[in-house]
Amino acid sequence: MVRPVAIITVARRGMGLALAKPSYDIAFSDIAEGEAVAEATKVLEAEGARARFFKHDVAAVASHAGLIAEVKTAFGRLVLFVSNTGISAPVRGG
Repeated sequence: MVRPVAIITVARRGMGLALAKPSYDIAFSDIAEGEAVAEATKVLEAEGARARFFKHDVAAVASHAGLIAEVKTAFGRLVLFVSNTGISAPVRGG
């Protein structure tokens, strides 16, 4: 079965990882690597997805086309882009 491919930014943990679980192969990116990347890959593969991490700074707008090209080279296709990028609230509950 050929699964569709999604890029999900900031997806090594939390909401991004939860978004990655449907029936997609997942290209996920973040600015940092580390144990969270290995854990996210393990979780995604347990869901049946092919998963690959791409170190990428979503704030570097000029590099976005390069990320998309890398994903297409790695997976052969791309059908969904989920921008899970945001800025934390400076104050919560106020």
